[in-house]
Amino acid sequence: GESSRSDRFSLNGYYKKTNPKLETIPNLISFKNAISCNTSTLNSLPCMMSRETKQQFNFPIHEDSFVQVFKDHGFDTYWYSLQHEVYTIHNFCQEANICVDMSKKRYDMQLLEPVKNILKNIKKDTLIVLHTLGSHTDYNNRVPKEYRKFQPIYTTNYRNNKNKLDNSYDNTIYYIDYFLYQTIQLIKDKNSFMLYASDHGESLGERNFGITKLYGHAAPYQIAPKEQIHIPFIMWFSDKYLKLHNKTSANIDSNIPISHDFVFHSLLGCSGFSGDYFEDKLNICNKLK
Repeated sequence: GESSRSDRFSLNGYYKKTNPKLETIPNLISFKNAISCNTSTLNSLPCMMSRETKQQFNFPIHEDSFVQVFKDHGFDTYWYSLQHEVYTIHNFCQEANICVDMSKKRYDMQLLEPVKNILKNIKKDTLIVLHTLGSHTDYNNRVPKEYRKFQPIYTTNYRNNKNKLDNSYDNTIYYIDYFLYQTIQLIKDKNSFMLYASDHGESLGERNFGITKLYGHAAPYQIAPKEQIHIPFIMWFSDKYLKLHNKTSANIDSNIPISHDFVFHSLLGCSGFSGDYFEDKLNICNKLK
């Protein structure tokens, strides 16, 4: 995910119906108290990819990401991105068997076209990473006209009208809802699971920074407002996955505090890797009953 904040997901209690599709999906857990590793893509995403926790993580990066681990253990691995990845992040993409820059495309849903082709010809265990544009500015550019549910939206400077700004931003969450829903539809009949987390949140003029309102992200983490670090974090499990593992998602507490620290360890843990690679306490699948 990109620049999406937890408190704008109706799954997490937002008063606007921004997640009408995901709210109908069984075996889906939206963790309401998740925080990011940092406030910018450049700093957060490498931390998400690493087995090191936020407290341990530092540049330069000394280990491979989870993508390399999956590939080394025989998975087919794919990375598709709508973002033109900077050098540090592109290194992770290149760890995959297939690394594709789709930055000339415009909308997140376009990432699902190659996924459909992969699933038609799937032969073995597979990891697919989709790096979206999500809720990054310009918000209106992230959403096709037919998904601009909340009106009116801004047409010039987005800082001029808070109501219009909120509507434009909330439309990105509404579109993310559709994107994640369609992703689940593609894999729901397989032994599969999905993990979605935004890299950081976004300020929308709620707070002052000095004498001006704070917008966007990348504030220093130590003083960043909660809007920039409180992120959506969603996991979904197919019926086949739960049956094969004799588990249920019903008893997972969606209010437990989690963070980007859980991404690496949950992806490996939920995929059946041994504890040598990850910490059990950071594996969400240990909470399945």
